[in-house]
Parts: sequence; C-alpha cells; structure tokens
Amino acid sequence: MAALLLLVGCNKEVNVKLSESTHNFEAAGGSAEIALESDGAWQVGTCPEWITVSPSSGEGNATLILTCEGNVTGQERSAEIKVSTKTNEAVLAVKQAFVEGD
Repeated sequence: MAALLLLVGCNKEVNVKLSESTHNFEAAGGSAEIALESDGAWQVGTCPEWITVSPSSGEGNATLILTCEGNVTGQERSAEIKVSTKTNEAVLAVKQAFVEGD
C-alpha cells in the first residue's frame, strides 16, 4: 500500500499559469514583469537572443523579469516563451515593434 501511495504522489499534476498570454514591447525594448503561479518546479524554455528571462527556473510562484533588446532589424519580431513543469506548460507570445526609417 505504501508503494502505491508513493507512485500516486510521484505522478501528481504540476500546474503553471502566467499572468499574461501575450506581451508587446516597443521598438526601444525594455523590461516587463510577468507573474507566474505554480504548485511545483518549473523551467523556462529556450528564448531568442533578443530576450532574457530571469529567473530561468524555480519552484512555486515567482515574478519573471523579461528584458528585451531594442529592435533595429527593420521588421517586427515575435517569439513564444514556454514555461514547463513535469506535466503542464504555459506559453507567452512576445511581439516587438521596429524602428521605422526616414
């Protein structure tokens, strides 16, 4: 019986939820705070080189700080940032405007 309870405990669903499903950055870049709710361990997936996320992993609730570089590419850019637990995933769609030339 104890082994059965241990197996059930190991398969517990771990939820994760973000305060936003999309975030838009201005062309100049900047920072944003995204609230994360989780009842267990979580980890941020791969991010594009123009965005950093801190912290990149943790356990329980947290505030993610997204830092976005300025966009001088001449076109809008977008990415998905995924936060995963062992059983669930939350996705944040990020878009960034670009600096228009003269």
